Amino acid sequence: MGFKTFNDGDVLTASDLNVYLMRQAVIECTSGTRPSSPVEGMTIYETDTDTINTYTSAGWEMMAAPVRPTVVDRQGGQFTATVTSFGVATTGGSYAACGVAFVAPSSGRLLLHFSGVTVNSTTADTLISPVVRSGGTVGSGSVILAGDDNISVRSVSAARSGATHLMSGLVGGSTYNVRLEHRVTGGTGTFSSRAVIAQPTT
Repeated sequence: MGFKTFNDGDVLTASDLNVYLMRQAVIECTSGTRPSSPVEGMTIYETDTDTINTYTSAGWEMMAAPVRPTVVDRQGGQFTATVTSFGVATTGGSYAACGVAFVAPSSGRLLLHFSGVTVNSTTADTLISPVVRSGGTVGSGSVILAGDDNISVRSVSAARSGATHLMSGLVGGSTYNVRLEHRVTGGTGTFSSRAVIAQPTT
């Protein structure tokens, strides 16, 4: 296979079409309908993953993918809660959901940056954790990442703290949402100035 110059009057054969046109064009397909007999240099665009892939001696290799935007939400309101399981139940104050919907990159990996100011009426902890669900409606969908003490931010005094969590195993091109949820280990927790950032990564 290579480059061929066609001249006026040349007969265009089936072999010419298959070798010089089909195999050297960018073929639109999905990750499940890739060409069954690829040759080196064949290039495809996958509509379900939004990626460009080229066939090499090592197999299909991704050459390019769209850059997904970083999305941010910030909520400055303050509220209190006494719940001991992660959720959004409150006992008062100006609660508003802090969360965003995002489209997973082709890598299936995403950095979640989150922070907030917390205080507790006792020496107990107040915790904030990201919860990731399927779909584009914040707070709805199947839980992909549940609230977890091990990745949460916590404080017993009025101090701002933050953390980063690497999500992996997401389906590239699919829509998810993340919402910050909270709990206390005792006493009454006060939460304010929360922020969450969903940053696609390779």
